[in-house]
Amino acid sequence: GLLVLALLCPASAGYSAEQTPEGFVQEFYRWYLKVLDTDPRPERQDTILKYVDPQKVEWLRRYGNDGRDYFTQLGIDLAPDVRLNVRPGTAINEELYIVPVDFEAIKTYHIVVIVRKKSGELSIVRTVDAYPHL
Repeated sequence: GLLVLALLCPASAGYSAEQTPEGFVQEFYRWYLKVLDTDPRPERQDTILKYVDPQKVEWLRRYGNDGRDYFTQLGIDLAPDVRLNVRPGTAINEELYIVPVDFEAIKTYHIVVIVRKKSGELSIVRTVDAYPHL
């Protein structure tokens, strides 16, 4: 009964309080990397507001990137066949989560994504290059 209903009616991203921060981040990057393939500034697309804090989006739209992509923390284009590896995250408190993400191509790049849960909805508030901390 309910299991079949749950399988037939998956929750949409960004709107489910039950979605894990890791699942949310994975869904964001699946969208983001696909769009990045054809648009060098995905932050201009309104779909990004489904995943990223509106203040962060406004800042990115106004100031752009500092020579590297904000969400990958890389100054290089990722290969189309890059493998995304979202690893188990850690809760800082009831509202903040840290989710490690690896981009695996010829070399592996590590970043940390900070996700906030507010009013039951998840949003990305920051990304940090993990390389200086390794």
